[in-house]
Amino acid sequence: MESFGNVLRQLRRRRGLSLRVLSARAAYDYGYLGQIERGDRPPTAAVAEACDRALGAGGLLVQAYRERAGEAEMQRRMLYWLHSR
Repeated sequence: MESFGNVLRQLRRRRGLSLRVLSARAAYDYGYLGQIERGDRPPTAAVAEACDRALGAGGLLVQAYRERAGEAEMQRRMLYWLHSR
């Protein structure tokens, strides 16, 4: 499964937008969005929704965010289970 940042970058590039243009449309700092694209910072639900709207992605980014969040929750539960034994 691709990371959220990779999906965001691919969609942005397909739309022919620079990171600065996307940041203006989504109302988030371009440096912050760049960190998300590189995988240096995790996205939030609000960022996923704003970028999805700005890119006209039809919910694709929101879905990618939810899948990523679901994987993180599964990992957290697995670690808890392993350490509780």
